[in-house]
Formats: sequence, C-alpha cells, structure tokens
Amino acid sequence: MQTRPWMVIVLITSLAFGAGIARISGHVRDMLQPQSIDGPAKWVSFSAKFQRIDPNGTTVGQLYRTTDGSTRHESARKGETVSLIAIKNIPERTFYMWHDFSGWESHPMDLPPQGWLPLQSRSLDVGLETFGERIEGYEVIKSIDPSGFIGYRAPELNFFTLQIAMCVGKPATSCGISYSQVVLGDVAPELFKPPAGENVIRKADAGGIVAKARQ
Repeated sequence: MQTRPWMVIVLITSLAFGAGIARISGHVRDMLQPQSIDGPAKWVSFSAKFQRIDPNGTTVGQLYRTTDGSTRHESARKGETVSLIAIKNIPERTFYMWHDFSGWESHPMDLPPQGWLPLQSRSLDVGLETFGERIEGYEVIKSIDPSGFIGYRAPELNFFTLQIAMCVGKPATSCGISYSQVVLGDVAPELFKPPAGENVIRKADAGGIVAKARQ
C-alpha cells in the first residue's frame, strides 16, 4: 500500500508531539522528586557565636561542638557575664547545667541504642524547603514550618541550624536565633564537663537529650 504524504506528516508530527510530552513529563517528574542532600559521615567539630533576639531582649553566647557530638552552650544577657552553661556530654550520657545562682547539676540523657550519630542524608520537603542560599559561607536548606518560622540548616555542619527567623518578614539577625563566626577545628575536651573539684548536684530526671516517650 502506498503511504500518502499527509499520512507521513501526521505520523512524524504525532511522534514529535509524543516525544515532547515525554520530555515535559520527565521534567515534571524530576521537579517533583525530592532532592536528596548529603552531609558528613562523622560529627564536625566547630565553635560559633550565638545570638537570640526576642521580645524579652537579646541573649548572646558561644557554642562548642566536638567530634563525638558533645556540645557546650554558654549564654548571657547582652552586656552581662555568662549566667547559663548547658553541656551535653555524649560519652558520659550526661547533661550538665550551670546557673550563676545555683551552681552545677547533672541529668541522665536518653540516647539511641546505636549511639548519638549525625544525620548523613535527608530529602527536601518539596514545596516547603529549598537548597542553595548561603549563611556564613555554607549552603543551607531553607525550611518554613507551620508556625511561620524560617530555619536555615547547613548540611556541611551535620545539618546544624545556623539561623531561625521567628518574626514574619524579619531576618533572624533582627528577630530570632543566629550563629556566626563559625570556626572549624578541635575543641578542648575539658569544655564538656564541669571544672575539676566543682560540686555537682546529681538529679534523676532526664535532660538534654530525652527520648520522646519521656517528654
């Protein structure tokens, strides 16, 4: 049977249209696929300055984190001396807290059976999260939660939250929590427990890292 020219044109056009639809569908599928972001396999050790601005005023301080995931957070009202120290000591599974008016106390921490391990990968929540902005030189995941808070997490720092903007339309540096002057490198191990010779009041209730069942 002889193929008529117009039939050939229709066939070619149909194939081209079908291929175009397939490409578009592929692009849409790729856009809808959650983007997976990887982080380091081990805890990254660093220190950083801290600031929180809320209706009660401004709190400033310092954060330290070491290679086993332990953290030390020092804070004070702006212009004042340190009034609170919170330490999560992972090897000891102990949360230490110091208040300037009451001294040191300790609480047990509930850690997962496999240990306190860093998040190594996560997928973006399509429509609610984006990746690519930079905070303190680090690419961050920008997330918006139902309350309107906007968080910025750095995968290179084990998905650590560098900023949280808590007022709509305002940056974290004017209304929220922000970390700055991030310095990578080893942190002195003595920072993650009370100074030698200090009296520590041991309490039975869990603190620091607590299993959801106990919250």
